[in-house]
Amino acid sequence: MLNESPLLLSCIRASLRGILSQDDARALFGKTVEWDRLLNDAQISGTSPLLYHTLKDVDGLLPGWVMSRLQTAYYSAFTHNISYYRELSDILSSFKRSGIQVIILKGAVLAETLYPDISLRPFSDIDLLIRDQDLLKAESDLQYLDYEKYTREFRQGYQREFEKYSAYLKRGRIAIHVDLHTRLFPFAHAQESELNGFWDRAVVTQIGGNICLVLSAEDTVLHLCAHIFKHGFQTRLLWFYDIALMISKYGESLNWKLIEKNARTLGVYGIVGFVLDQVRHALDISLPQSAASWAQSYKLGGMEKLSSMNESSGTIWYYFMKLRSIKGVKDRLRFVIGRTFPNRDYIMWRYSISNPRLTFFGYCYHLYRLHSMLLGAAQAGFALIHKGRLSSPRVRGGSIMRKIDRRLLC
Repeated sequence: MLNESPLLLSCIRASLRGILSQDDARALFGKTVEWDRLLNDAQISGTSPLLYHTLKDVDGLLPGWVMSRLQTAYYSAFTHNISYYRELSDILSSFKRSGIQVIILKGAVLAETLYPDISLRPFSDIDLLIRDQDLLKAESDLQYLDYEKYTREFRQGYQREFEKYSAYLKRGRIAIHVDLHTRLFPFAHAQESELNGFWDRAVVTQIGGNICLVLSAEDTVLHLCAHIFKHGFQTRLLWFYDIALMISKYGESLNWKLIEKNARTLGVYGIVGFVLDQVRHALDISLPQSAASWAQSYKLGGMEKLSSMNESSGTIWYYFMKLRSIKGVKDRLRFVIGRTFPNRDYIMWRYSISNPRLTFFGYCYHLYRLHSMLLGAAQAGFALIHKGRLSSPRVRGGSIMRKIDRRLLC
């Protein structure tokens, strides 16, 4: 959820407008400011470089140590991103030799195609979409490039079968994280044949000096909105800013009818409308007419409304969507068992257990966490029904990001 200070939100809104006049700056900073909170919120939300870019020409209103911290974050993001782009070049070259088709997703694309400066859009991993039949070859290529599995699986083959991704890490002065995805929407209930449209609509562009495929602008908006809702209570202000920039850059030129059609096919129509509505309010932007009517009339289903109540119910929503996307009773049962009773390697990795004899206590704690999550979701569901909001046509103010306190939106 968003819980940034009003001051940070005001600065980020000013950044969207492209300028911050001296008068606006005086109105923002001409009073007592909690500088530590501002810097902390900017760091957590990933907007420190953006904040520096917005404020660097404001004279004498910010303490020198504040600007120094922001400047350090800006140049650190530049160094970090450059390292990632170098690794991306090696990965793409290796995939090309192996005949692996790939679409680059999210941060690495947005930093270069949407932002005026790659330093303004930090990203912490390289997300790559590949075809399911190429996953084994891609994993082999990454291992040849000195990458290792970053996470343990609940059970052997679980991530590949149900989560549709593999996470890899290359250790070094700057750790490089790579996520291989075989589905854009692992929780969607659409057929694979319908999802192939993302490949058909992909466009060729240059990223990090490499000619490669990226999602179309329409599919990027759809993906970013679903990604925000999926993460719910861990949503970052920077992700809202990504969508706001997409709308600012493309606006009415986006094929909103296509976005709407694909959202309905994937079962995320209400989710996308909800996120567009949240972005509009949080960053005080005007949506194109087609998107505005969508954001005003969307409907969330019962489970989606439930996910707005707390972090536990948000997690339950995601698992429910995943379960619904899995075909067959047998596979659904395997999915539930894998989540509930993972193998020993996962328990030891997840709970930092070095002695195998203590694995039993890891399982006890794992089951306790599941119990707490289910209890939290049940309490949220009771509160939702008790307040009569389950039958409400839409959620007003009580949402995944409802802690974007109304005071922040004034």
